[in-house]
Amino acid sequence: MNKKSRIHAVTTGVAVLCCLFGFMACKPQDKSKEAASETVQEIKKTVVTTVAPKRVPVFYSGMQENGTIEAVEQVTVKSKVSGRLEQMLVHQGDVVEAGQTVALVEHKSIQARLESAKADLVVSQAQLAQAKVTLADAQKEADRYEKLFKDGYCTEQQLTQRRTTLRTAQAGLAVSQANIAKNKASIGEIMVDLDEATIKAPIAGVISDDFSHTPGEMIDKDTLIVEVVGMDRLYARVNVAEQYVHRISKGMKVFISLLGDKKGPYEGSVWRIQPTVDTATRTTRVDALANDSSAMRPGMFVTVFFAEEKMENPVVLPMDAVKRSNGDHFIWLMIGDKAKRLIVRPGLKNGNETAIEDVIPEGARVIITGGDNLKDGDLVVEANHQAAASS
Repeated sequence: MNKKSRIHAVTTGVAVLCCLFGFMACKPQDKSKEAASETVQEIKKTVVTTVAPKRVPVFYSGMQENGTIEAVEQVTVKSKVSGRLEQMLVHQGDVVEAGQTVALVEHKSIQARLESAKADLVVSQAQLAQAKVTLADAQKEADRYEKLFKDGYCTEQQLTQRRTTLRTAQAGLAVSQANIAKNKASIGEIMVDLDEATIKAPIAGVISDDFSHTPGEMIDKDTLIVEVVGMDRLYARVNVAEQYVHRISKGMKVFISLLGDKKGPYEGSVWRIQPTVDTATRTTRVDALANDSSAMRPGMFVTVFFAEEKMENPVVLPMDAVKRSNGDHFIWLMIGDKAKRLIVRPGLKNGNETAIEDVIPEGARVIITGGDNLKDGDLVVEANHQAAASS
């Protein structure tokens, strides 16, 4: 091989090696460019948070106030007789029926009084019978002397004596009748005392207080025995500021919510509105009766929502989702990975929620945050999705 051929071969080999090294160097560089391109694409997606639109049968707007649960029927039972407490038949927390015996006062002395009064009545009845006989005899004697005097067979003095005897007999009969009435009244009073020695619950309900009574203690008239609360009808008592009372009317629908209760709120209605304003607090008392009070207890703290207006079958969204620009109200939707602007007509508001009547495409999610600088068609990514991808 001559010198020229050797030079040509070396040149060709160098060229091949250069091409080989160039190819190997270019291949990973292409991958880097592709990865960079994908990163730029991801950076262009706006991170947003979204919620699924919620359609409800009815949406209410109104006002909310705090209140306390109370019972329509709550009775404190007092003793109407004095004596020794013989039995205490119920205690705090017990359920009672109307007319059920809750306590007994020892009634031996009352029974003795009753027997004495009955004996007095027997005596008075005997006296009445004797008075009737005496009156009948006096009447006959007076009639006979009236005839004798008319025929001239007796003196006027004798007639006067018979007339006096008759009047005395009549008065005696009246006294006997009055004594019998008095004896019967006395027996009636004693029977009442005897009946009231058996203390009964006037209403059905639960014993909320038994005042720590124990058998054997002496009690007087008007001693508090038990407090009974009717649990069937409970209501929420709310003190409403005077400037808001005009918004409430009798029969208005309300929703009563209990602390820590997940089953509520419970429906009810305004039962009564106090006609005056408390000058000390500048509030008016409003009572709302619950339709179902089974989960409630007197004294509970509650919130009462007064439903003033309603919308049927609306879509309910967080207030932050509805934007406004140039007089238009609109929301941003996330459809797939793209943003879409939708003009809406906002309706009623309640707390942090608002209702709209517009139709939202199926599968679309409503953007809550991150949509301040969006344009139609911009690429968006859910914040949770991006966090999962980066991890």
